[in-house]
Amino acid sequence: MNTMTGFHDARRISDMTPDERLTAAAIIMRDGIEKSLYERALREAAERDAIEKHDAEVALRSAESPRNSQQTT
Repeated sequence: MNTMTGFHDARRISDMTPDERLTAAAIIMRDGIEKSLYERALREAAERDAIEKHDAEVALRSAESPRNSQQTT
């Protein structure tokens, strides 16, 4: 068993046929693209959450602001 990939049939690139190398390269590229897209989605979700939190805090402060000004006048 190959400890790097977890696959029993993992072979050295030098032992692969050209078609097998192409397939392996496509899988590696796909995995890289999926990882990039996943990381991008996580960043965008975090940004949305931060924006929503900020907007909620601003709304809360503006809702409290008129009450405070009415009490002091």
